[in-house]
Amino acid sequence: MAKTPPPPPSKTSSLLPLLITALLLLIGAAVAYAVYAVAASVAEQTGRKMERRNVVVTRGGMKVGIKEVGSEREADRTQSMLVKAWNYSSWPVQKGGFWGGSKDGQGRGQGGGGGGGVGVGR
Repeated sequence: MAKTPPPPPSKTSSLLPLLITALLLLIGAAVAYAVYAVAASVAEQTGRKMERRNVVVTRGGMKVGIKEVGSEREADRTQSMLVKAWNYSSWPVQKGGFWGGSKDGQGRGQGGGGGGGVGVGR
């Protein structure tokens, strides 16, 4: 009882693993290209936005441009911030100080501001 040898594999069954491998490689290449295209697009858009804000990234490093701000404008901004800080601050009620505060603590008519001078507490 001798066993008969199995039939030889057909050409399609021997090419099937090769076709599956090629298909997987093609899908992987398509995904890699899509990732590369999105990354390049994001890098280009970011570069354009940074250039509008005077920031340039090169291979040698990053260069930041400085916008000219006039000294008068800078002084105006500083003064504005100081005035806002002064207006939003609260001072303790001064009762009769160097600035002629009244005995009821109303100071120079500022409504409880006290005039800001150093007073002697009575």
